[in-house]
Amino acid sequence: KNVKSQKGYKEYLEALKEYLLGFMSRAQPLIDAKTVLENAAEQAEEQFQEEEEEDDGPSEFLDRQVDVLEYSDAKALEAVGLEGLKAELQRLGLKCGGNLQQRAERLWETKEFDRLSQIPEKFLAAGATAADGKKKKELKKKVAILEAQISEFGDLLSEHIDATKAQIQKKQSRTQEELAAEMENEMGDDEPESEESDDEGEKPIYNPKKVPLDWTGKPIPYWLYKLHGLNVEYKCEICGNFSYWGPRAFERHFQEWRHAHGMRCLKIPNTRAFHNITKIQDALDLMERLKTHKNQAEFDAQSQEEFEDAMGNVLSKKTYQDLLRQGLL
Repeated sequence: KNVKSQKGYKEYLEALKEYLLGFMSRAQPLIDAKTVLENAAEQAEEQFQEEEEEDDGPSEFLDRQVDVLEYSDAKALEAVGLEGLKAELQRLGLKCGGNLQQRAERLWETKEFDRLSQIPEKFLAAGATAADGKKKKELKKKVAILEAQISEFGDLLSEHIDATKAQIQKKQSRTQEELAAEMENEMGDDEPESEESDDEGEKPIYNPKKVPLDWTGKPIPYWLYKLHGLNVEYKCEICGNFSYWGPRAFERHFQEWRHAHGMRCLKIPNTRAFHNITKIQDALDLMERLKTHKNQAEFDAQSQEEFEDAMGNVLSKKTYQDLLRQGLL
């Protein structure tokens, strides 16, 4: 609150407003910035007037804690004490200097006044006069309008602000090696173009890290190369020892034609159970285990189905049928 009442804060807001106004004209030229500023100023001024009316109501009356009318004269008022009179004068916005007698007389002179505006200016402290109060009020009003206009610009430029924050955080998270590599790539990209004719051939791209190229034919940033793990090699024996760079390409290749063709050659279904299997022997072993598990899970009527004779004996199906044919049951 004390900072807002200072002139330097207002100058800072004015400079920030001019910068945002220029940036708005470049980033979003179709938006009428003048209308945005006028609407924000009107809303801020209305809100400021409402707040001032609410604040001025009770604060206009003097907040007395010492009832001056209870004392017969200024001499009797000296009983409040030097510090007590100083605190009361400060609370009322009056001058608080002088000795005990001067303070008592100054407070006694205000006994007939109920409002601050009724007190003569000769008794008011510095900054409590009407002129000083008006200047402070004008400064406070201008600061409120500037803050509202800047806040409106912030809402309109929120996407650009968020993108700037993300870019700064990304730069701060890079290591020294990544920054050096990116600087090398930028230096390579900024090399002057050859003045030789096209028939003599184009100059090769400077790419010492062997970073993949983007759609423009230039190396992608090194931090992006490391972020997506494109420096990590994954080999798949089922695909004929084909190399995939980066976890994303490796995960995606299990549903592509090369891996599906290798699985068909092994006579193995390319199902989810074989995901992340890259060795041929591992795939064959898993296929055998799945077949064994499937056979064990199937119901064998000859060995698992049971019958009960008249005596209550439980027999397998084969034993029961043999005894039945022999007439023993």
